[in-house]
Amino acid sequence: MRRRRQPAQRRADDAHWRAVFAAAGETGVRVARHDWAATPLGPVHGWPQSLRTAVASCLRSPVPVLLCWGGGLVVLHNDACLPLLGDAGPTALGRPGAEVWPGCWDVLGPVLRDVLAGATVTRSARWSPPGGDGPAGGRRPTFAHSPVIDESGAPGGVLTAVTMSPRAPDAPATAGPSRAADTPATAEPPAGGGVRGPRRPPWTSPPATGRRSAACTSAATGST
Repeated sequence: MRRRRQPAQRRADDAHWRAVFAAAGETGVRVARHDWAATPLGPVHGWPQSLRTAVASCLRSPVPVLLCWGGGLVVLHNDACLPLLGDAGPTALGRPGAEVWPGCWDVLGPVLRDVLAGATVTRSARWSPPGGDGPAGGRRPTFAHSPVIDESGAPGGVLTAVTMSPRAPDAPATAGPSRAADTPATAEPPAGGGVRGPRRPPWTSPPATGRRSAACTSAATGST
């Protein structure tokens, strides 16, 4: 039976990992200062080692990375991911995905749950920031969702890495997502499962307020 750590050990463990997070950019500092005890993940000293390592790696990635953990798919991300989160960015940390993206969770949620069941999913969509003339204007992000394996040997979370393809020389920059240029997703089904048919037509209604995040743009594209 695993021995319970004493309070002093838990405090030292918590402080150690918060220091590790804080050394990884602006979002790392936010992760270190966050009141995790008030979230579904609980205090940092109670996190499984797989989650701590995944968060530390996510924060240090040079490309946009989103980490959704546990059955509630609680959201963590790095600095590079902030432009892709849209209006959800400032408040996404430590919240279940269903609360962060309520306007597209009926599409995005099943994609991430498929990955928790062992699938890998890749999808792409055209996206650019408001105004279309920023560094990401007109470029196409590709979202690669893969499971993060926990101590039990099963998926404990979903890691989403985002790569941006260059804009074609003659492609005009456009504000917001372009459905016409979207490309379908590809997926590997969970072990033992069959290939599923297309989902219902996605993105039937926009979020009530704010800009659509790139995650929602991706979720609204193609089939899984």
